[in-house]
Amino acid sequence: MVKYTFKLSDSYIPDLTQKKDDLYGGVKLVYKIYKSFYISIFKKELNVFNLYIGKETFLRPFKHNWDKKRYWLPKPYWGKIRHPLIRLWVVIDTHLSDKKKVIPKTDLSHQDIKLFNKKFRSHQLAKYLFSKSNKFQLLPIN
Repeated sequence: MVKYTFKLSDSYIPDLTQKKDDLYGGVKLVYKIYKSFYISIFKKELNVFNLYIGKETFLRPFKHNWDKKRYWLPKPYWGKIRHPLIRLWVVIDTHLSDKKKVIPKTDLSHQDIKLFNKKFRSHQLAKYLFSKSNKFQLLPIN
């Protein structure tokens, strides 16, 4: 069996009480992704080896950094008026340094998300991202 393991390698969570804390444009989580191979023996899963695939950067941006005209969001993803962050995680380029404009490669508003040519359920991935998990595993869908 093959599972994909996400390990948190870098994170930045801004202090939301201060207005000047805008280093990366929101909450930034960088995960290293491994392809984990398992064998099943007596109803136990044993990890045979992990193959490193790459890194993905997820960002939950501030509302003032989001381009409303180009990337329109429905009201449930926009969140409460007083909260500074939107309720949506986006996948951005790892080398992206411009915090004024958030240019997503893809967002997690769709049912499925494609990472490294594999499809994953976006609501499962978003559940782990909102809880800021250090390590989690997902099964790809066909």
